[in-house]
Amino acid sequence: YPLKYFAERVASNYIDIVFPFPEDLNPQFWMPDSDTIGSMQSADLILVNGATFEKWLTLVSLPPSKLIDTSKGFQSEYIRVGRAVTHSHGPEGEHTHGSVCFTTWLDFELALKQAQVIRNAFTKLVPEHSAAFRAGYQELAGALERLHRMALSIGGDLIGKPLLASHSFLDYFARRYELNLKSLHWHHGSVPNGIQWEELETLGAEHPSRWMIWEAQPVVRSIQQLKLMGIDSIIFDPFYSASPDGDFMVTMENNLKNLRRISLPLSQ
Repeated sequence: YPLKYFAERVASNYIDIVFPFPEDLNPQFWMPDSDTIGSMQSADLILVNGATFEKWLTLVSLPPSKLIDTSKGFQSEYIRVGRAVTHSHGPEGEHTHGSVCFTTWLDFELALKQAQVIRNAFTKLVPEHSAAFRAGYQELAGALERLHRMALSIGGDLIGKPLLASHSFLDYFARRYELNLKSLHWHHGSVPNGIQWEELETLGAEHPSRWMIWEAQPVVRSIQQLKLMGIDSIIFDPFYSASPDGDFMVTMENNLKNLRRISLPLSQ
């Protein structure tokens, strides 16, 4: 969804943007059917996030001349996690978090680079509307810059404070904004098992965090157990797919407000 949002902002209504994912499904676990693949093959451009987000790309054949990998230009900045982890729980069923972290857009400077790739692709496709694409990009760039400044401020307030994330979805954000973050391999949709709780206790000896950052609302038992260990929970929604609660900018601003809570006294 973030990529679709960027494309719509840049397109300025001059390009028809199609987002084929079902609303109730996380795009990172999606596999297009034959009709959708046919639609992609006949499209003028196919925008992808890259960084291993679209795992289905290895299973389908798409015209290379139409495929625009928006993060390819900064492959050297990809974050590689220590190991691939397969979960066999949660509403999506079994899935694997691979060795490359793919949430590039949570580093707002990398998100801007992806928006630049989109602008350039649209300009090449429909050069007569280049001024509109440039204007749309500039407005988006201004919005992303505001997020970037907010995140820098929050990162400055949190320097040195030990934090935990349920898994590695927040790694790009943590690197750019200098969070002292350690990532686990937990799923928000189920209660961690005994081994996972033991791993947390071991980690806590060297990284005594009072906060766990989840990508979505965790089950109540997880929140309660963490609370007993002196760890509070907050949500940072990566916004993989569209939501009725707001657009990309609204969601990211809410995420930053949630993070701001960590730097405030407990009474606030």
